[in-house]
Amino acid sequence: MATEASGCINTPLGKVCSPDRGSSLADAMDYASYLTELAKVIKDKPALLAYDLYNEPFWLIWDNGRNMDKKKDSVCQYVSLWYDAINGEDPNHLVTLGGTDFNDVLYWDTGVMKIDFVSVHTYPYPDDNNITPANSAILREDIINQFHFYTEALGKPWIIGETGFSASDETCLANKIWGDEADQVNYFSEILSAVRDCGGSGFSWWLFQDIHWYCVDNTVCTPTCSYCRICDNNDPLSVVGDIDQNYFGLQKYTDPDPLTGQYSTADLKSAAQVSIDFDEGNGVPALAPCDAPTSFYYDPSHFSTLNTNTSTYLTGRIEDQDGNAISSAVIIAQNWLYTIDPTPLPDDEERHHQYIHTFSNDNTLGNNFTVIPYTPFNPNDPRIVYLKASAVGASKVELGGWGSDVAMNQNVGAIILDKMTLDYDSQIDNVVISTSSLKTDYLAWNSLKITNATINSGVTSELVARNEISIMPNFNAEYGSDVHIYLYETFSDCDDYTGFLRMTGPDADNSQSTLTSNQKQIKLSFQKSISKLNIKPNPSSGKYSVKIDSETDIKTMNLIIRNTLGEEMIKKEFAGFEYEIDLSNFINGIYFLELFNNEQKFNEILVKN
Repeated sequence: MATEASGCINTPLGKVCSPDRGSSLADAMDYASYLTELAKVIKDKPALLAYDLYNEPFWLIWDNGRNMDKKKDSVCQYVSLWYDAINGEDPNHLVTLGGTDFNDVLYWDTGVMKIDFVSVHTYPYPDDNNITPANSAILREDIINQFHFYTEALGKPWIIGETGFSASDETCLANKIWGDEADQVNYFSEILSAVRDCGGSGFSWWLFQDIHWYCVDNTVCTPTCSYCRICDNNDPLSVVGDIDQNYFGLQKYTDPDPLTGQYSTADLKSAAQVSIDFDEGNGVPALAPCDAPTSFYYDPSHFSTLNTNTSTYLTGRIEDQDGNAISSAVIIAQNWLYTIDPTPLPDDEERHHQYIHTFSNDNTLGNNFTVIPYTPFNPNDPRIVYLKASAVGASKVELGGWGSDVAMNQNVGAIILDKMTLDYDSQIDNVVISTSSLKTDYLAWNSLKITNATINSGVTSELVARNEISIMPNFNAEYGSDVHIYLYETFSDCDDYTGFLRMTGPDADNSQSTLTSNQKQIKLSFQKSISKLNIKPNPSSGKYSVKIDSETDIKTMNLIIRNTLGEEMIKKEFAGFEYEIDLSNFINGIYFLELFNNEQKFNEILVKN
């Protein structure tokens, strides 16, 4: 489970409450104090997966009272304060922040945050003009393509922290919410398996049961729906709002049995069975290749099929401060739509805008993004009037005029983003770092692999990763070079995002990079060659054969097997290349194997059925 870190807790010092968190540095520091006390209370809870620092700050960016439109260096600073507050008391639990989708890259960029994994909240929102409704296969494809973007661009493990589809079979709600139960099944079944197949680490549906938070105007539901709560002017609980939110559940809105306290399975929606059937241990469904990215990855709304006039397309190039192409940058453009209100009033003209998103590719020369506009109101005039772009760990650029009616040039040329590069798993291969570079650093959030690399004399370079550095054959640091190779936390230094400078590594005066005394230290190890771990069969009924394929001698290995609560079930030492593990006396389920010595480490999941 995860808990959003907000609210009040009782401590020996009295009640400590979470403030507004991200509105200012003072609020962020107050929230850090609250998190310190919270971590003391729940640090020993084994069922807790992670702290969720904030849910969807993106939706508060335009809230003047919250003032959440922060620069990326401020986002980095605030989240680092919160992470360190928790980690100082509780280094054994993960930390995340509940975002939205690719839009976060432009604002609350997870790439600059000190968090352990990314929690994405993605929903099939229909566009403003209903060109692609929520139940559209095009929109489902777009969301699955975004899974590829998360894996490719975010640089951290990711989960779907929230998703859902508003559905009901009641005829009076047709065209009032997103779709019916069959549409909900289509969405759930496609998205659930795609998360697993496309690199996601977890999945959460919003909600379990339909809610009655918002009432429905009696002119909307005619005839009255069985589960519609009609607004009553005399009822203080009659809150008018977005009724879509009432119908995200997998079970209809009902009360439990007064005698048993149980809900009736007869009230489950059809999509509930999708969740019940999704049990990989029983072989339903089988692991499949990721279906993303599709051919429409760069044209999410399939507008190229509706607008074939390429002279209206907007093109350009996203590159970093050194002139290199940036792939997986997010580009969001605003289309200018002109309509006339049918009400015959003087000067009653209305302008409507539609947002179109795409991503940049890795073309080394020429354009690396294309925005394809379309408007059903005036297909012959699909002008783009505004564009904003950013990438993970990069500055943001805005061109044109928001709300303008002046078309931008067809080609906007090169858009330069200052970018700090910090990949999850990074590989240096076939490079020569010359004296013209003077200083070149390579960082990785998790692992760094260096092959066929030469660092010339006179060059200063730091090679840093959080978990593993592999120095492979043909690596050469020439005499006279100054090369530092070490394992360390590679969260970004927030000052890097003030001027978007390359991270220069930790120093004693930088509190953002200093390990606190009770954090777990990581030992440095080098591997001469790659070893592979083979476990057969897996899944099994309890007995597993473990074999290490290696080009070098294997010394004594330490083996630890934990259950899903993190409890040690087996702890042994082995010698040699092959071992036998017996879990026959343990209950069926998932177990985590850790095999390590001073030179190498393996982590695998064992499935017992």
